[in-house]
Amino acid sequence: MENFVIYLEKISKLFSRFEQEISKEIEGLGITSSQLQGLIYISRHKECLIGDIANGLSISYPAATKLTDRLVGKGLALRKEGAIDRRLVKVSLTPKGEEILKRVTQRRREKLSKITQHIGSEEMAELVKMLEEFLRAVLQDEDMIGDICLHCGSDHSPDCLVNKAYLASTGAEIEKF
Repeated sequence: MENFVIYLEKISKLFSRFEQEISKEIEGLGITSSQLQGLIYISRHKECLIGDIANGLSISYPAATKLTDRLVGKGLALRKEGAIDRRLVKVSLTPKGEEILKRVTQRRREKLSKITQHIGSEEMAELVKMLEEFLRAVLQDEDMIGDICLHCGSDHSPDCLVNKAYLASTGAEIEKF
């Protein structure tokens, strides 16, 4: 069993390297991984408050404000103060922000497609099944549920494994925030 855990650790490092390679490409577009996460969150939630970004990305309110300022400064997002309460700042993507997000998403999918093209459909189904089983095992730790949740917003699915684990743990579904 110990050899299996060591091997699993090595495999997880390969996934990490894949993400590092994507991060290098992202930086070539002039944004950081954190800024990309901000773009993804804003895209999934259309117009959102800075506090929502902080909660959704598990960062502090000041960090979410700085992230928003950087995205706005690069022309990737817009800030719109509330008409009634100017403290309620709504953030949305600009066409430039949407285009960068589209390019990054397309590039990530191309890389994954290139990798998975060498795997047969039966093997791919088995791989997905095993990854889901692995995730279910991870989600046995209730503290991990909140840490793993991607806060998918408009992409939220009641069938999501994280949502199901949260439902089993709390009796309620994850909010779409």
